[in-house]
Amino acid sequence: MKKKIAGLMVTGVAVFALSGCGSSGGDYYEPPVSNLTTLLIVDGLNNGVDGIYYECDSYTGITGDGPVAGEFSFIPGDDCDFYLEDSVVLGDYLFITDVTKIGVDNKYYFCDSGIDGFTGDTGISGEFVYDYFFDDVCTFEL
Repeated sequence: MKKKIAGLMVTGVAVFALSGCGSSGGDYYEPPVSNLTTLLIVDGLNNGVDGIYYECDSYTGITGDGPVAGEFSFIPGDDCDFYLEDSVVLGDYLFITDVTKIGVDNKYYFCDSGIDGFTGDTGISGEFVYDYFFDDVCTFEL
């Protein structure tokens, strides 16, 4: 009887100890929220542009998924790709601003439509696209 109880105790301890081990089934990594920075993509009328899919080195999302139109999040030092589609982006001018809608300047970018490409730095008001083509991908060093 004592051996049976001892065996059950050892089994119980082993199950408890190993219950924290294993895999969650994927390699999903969610960056610490404290390291995230939020900026906005706005149009020429200073309205946030929602619905632009983006991929940063450490974070992926769609602009405007948060409480503010046009917002996107990243960790400083990330490169971020923005997938501009004509159905989402209206007008010729787009800007990267902070959350108070002040332009973020001197951010290097490269935009590629698959047909043509152009590079530059965001200007003092954060402008980055003058003449985009259908389905441009713009990569930023943020």
